Amino acid sequence: MRSSRTRLLGWATLAGALAATCAHILYRGLGQQFAIFDFAAYYYAAVRLGLGHGLYPQLRHDFTVGELGLFLYPPPVAAAFLPFTVIPVEAASVIWAGLLLMLAAVVIVALTRPVDARLRPLAAGLLVFSIPLQTEVANGNLTLVTLALVLVAWRLRARSAASGALLALALLIKLMPALLVPFVVAAGRWRVAAAMALALLLVVVLSWPWLGPSWLDYLRLVQVLAAAPHVSDATHDMVPAGLAAGPGRYVLPALALGIALYAGRLAMVRPASASLAFAVTVAAAPLISSFVFYPYLVLSLPLVVLLCFVERRPAVRVLGFVGLLLTDLSSPPAPWDTVPLVGLLVLLATGVVVLHRAGLPVAESAPSVAAPAERRATAL
Repeated sequence: MRSSRTRLLGWATLAGALAATCAHILYRGLGQQFAIFDFAAYYYAAVRLGLGHGLYPQLRHDFTVGELGLFLYPPPVAAAFLPFTVIPVEAASVIWAGLLLMLAAVVIVALTRPVDARLRPLAAGLLVFSIPLQTEVANGNLTLVTLALVLVAWRLRARSAASGALLALALLIKLMPALLVPFVVAAGRWRVAAAMALALLLVVVLSWPWLGPSWLDYLRLVQVLAAAPHVSDATHDMVPAGLAAGPGRYVLPALALGIALYAGRLAMVRPASASLAFAVTVAAAPLISSFVFYPYLVLSLPLVVLLCFVERRPAVRVLGFVGLLLTDLSSPPAPWDTVPLVGLLVLLATGVVVLHRAGLPVAESAPSVAAPAERRATAL
């Protein structure tokens, strides 16, 4: 009976989430405000590339991160969007919205596979309801594509060349997956790291005759972004002022690096915990950025699933849901726009503690009620 009620609640949650998504799409309007804000930046960068103009005109003057149409990505991203430029941007955004919605469905199905069947509809519903995911798709951003690539790369980790190539693609879209480099090295997967480096080198070398000047401009742009430029208030950068400038700006990247190295080490010595270690590292990836925008929290979803639905210890599940709740408090007025970052830190702290306990000798760790959960987590 209890299992039936859980399933009914799950299906009701999923149905409500899908209805809310449809309402959100109708409210913004396909070809109008849905999935077009960031897409327009990719689209017009591709237009400039096709015309032989510079990809980063913002380098000629001071700019604010978050401005409409600002392109901050490597040159291959603009090249990938060239096919969209044969039609108007409004029509192209409808196609892009459809692609993102399909990708979101695939990612949710993949993330919920390790979840017990009776909880799977509830897990899927909460992921659909996830405000970072809703915001990501509604803005037409590329963080979801990055997440999909690193998930497939992790699934193919036994095939070093394929895994490394996919991680390289993810890094060519956003720099945040760079945190996976120390993770895979600490995990002893040197071949994956080497394949990733080789794939990146090949992309740069092969594209140089066409994109050489753009690559040089991109290096200048990375230097500017690393110096923590001004960020528009409308974007709700989650990093508080004390951690955005001066010595404080190194705190969050250092924390992320420490998590990646520790998680990678435990992934090597305790293979059963490898998927949790990977999820913790992916969730920490936004912290290496000079600015942490709200949609970046979509990278925490693999960790949310493991803590809230795969893990069996009630205390861990409660902390997972607390972190999820805080990350779903999107864009509140300052200074509370740092609340989602607190939620991310709760998720990370919980994940690291679970990893630490998993790495203890059997005599020192708690009774292993989580062992079946660890086995299911390897499906991620």
